[in-house]
Amino acid sequence: MVVGYAAFSTVLKINGTSNITSNWDIKITKITSNVLKGNATNASDPTGVNTLTASFETNLVSPGDSMEYVITVTNSGSLDETLEKITMSQPDNEYVTFAASINGETTTAGENMTFTEATQTITAGESKDITVVGTFKDVTISKMEPISSKLTLTLDYAQSDGSGGTDTPIIPEPEPIPTDDIVYRWGTENVAFEIL
Repeated sequence: MVVGYAAFSTVLKINGTSNITSNWDIKITKITSNVLKGNATNASDPTGVNTLTASFETNLVSPGDSMEYVITVTNSGSLDETLEKITMSQPDNEYVTFAASINGETTTAGENMTFTEATQTITAGESKDITVVGTFKDVTISKMEPISSKLTLTLDYAQSDGSGGTDTPIIPEPEPIPTDDIVYRWGTENVAFEIL
């Protein structure tokens, strides 16, 4: 008589797939210029549409002349975005000042404007305007001829977490898998059998 034993085991395998369907699409969609005072003109057309960096070159004729640029930023993506910082280059002419403002907050050229609250959030599908004003300082100079100055403005956006900040991870922690309906079998089952 022969006695044999067989060992059986069960392997539980759980597979899962996660798809991220959101998209990031925030950019400058329009730049318009307006003379605020005097005989100011564009030295060249503003650049920066479809990017997050705008550049301007302004001709100012007399002290007090001002040129305004309105930059429209559009969030065409599916995620809310928060403006974290505006960076402005120094004007390349000592007689010119530039200032940027958005929702009542203002900074001048050569300074960075950093936002600590979600006051500058652009929700998906929304547009916001940022205004930049270039002004010929009200000073007396001996040689009166048109002056020109350049400015580069850079906008730093981050994904909004919906609570006033931007420091949460882009990919959230996964939900735990419920285990109430899963039957686990651990170890082996020994089955004895006889061959006669």
